[in-house]
Amino acid sequence: MLNQDYKEMLSAFNDEKVDYMIVGAYAVAAHGVGVEFADAWNQRVELEVEGIRVNVIGRSHLIANKKAVGRPQDLADVARLEGEKP
Repeated sequence: MLNQDYKEMLSAFNDEKVDYMIVGAYAVAAHGVGVEFADAWNQRVELEVEGIRVNVIGRSHLIANKKAVGRPQDLADVARLEGEKP
């Protein structure tokens, strides 16, 4: 899922205690599949991805984001995300 440069960047963010979270395609992948950053940040999920602890947009906000975008792939992602329980 993560290329080496991206892994190094995330590791550096973690080392420096940067406030960040993964959204978009990487978040879909991390979960197995239109919100404000501040709202999403409060409900972020910390997951381990390829040996690195990362902040990922929470499932409910990811679904809301996908529904807001509404592209066919986003709606397919929503169907998968709503069909799976964490």
